Amino acid sequence: LAGVFVLTQVPAVRASVLVEPQLLDAVFGRPSLSVIVLVWAYAANAVVNRVVAAVNEEGGRFDFAPVFSNVWTLAVLLGSVGTLLWLWGIEITPLLGAAGVAGIAVGFAAKDTVANFFGGIALYFDDTYKIGDYIVLDDGTAGTVIKVGVRSTTLLTRDEVLVTVPNATLNASKVTNE
Repeated sequence: LAGVFVLTQVPAVRASVLVEPQLLDAVFGRPSLSVIVLVWAYAANAVVNRVVAAVNEEGGRFDFAPVFSNVWTLAVLLGSVGTLLWLWGIEITPLLGAAGVAGIAVGFAAKDTVANFFGGIALYFDDTYKIGDYIVLDDGTAGTVIKVGVRSTTLLTRDEVLVTVPNATLNASKVTNE
């Protein structure tokens, strides 16, 4: 399809074809580019999702792989839709302005979730503790780390009680790793 598109853009080829140039652009220009955009988007998403699946199978300390996969899929989807709208001559500036306002509203509404998410990322890079470590927080909460998630960390106390601590709380408190 890319070759057909390139050939329709060469003036000599256009002149030798008995079809009007506007018809060539309508049939081979935008539709061909639209298919190319969709194929590239699908391929980019498939490659990253395969890498994420491989990382997920190996296991790890944190379960960030599915989150990264979802964020990547959303970015590819938004980029593809934006490119297709631009390609077909649809003005996207008002949509971008509305998306910015909606993003601010969602940001205020999801403040705690976003704080926990970034707290989880900070814990991941700080390497403060790992699954199996016994930790004590400055408020007296103590337990063995059994799960470290994107938003929270789960501890198992000595009394066999599960305690879920938000990552933002863990990030802001003093943690003693025993």
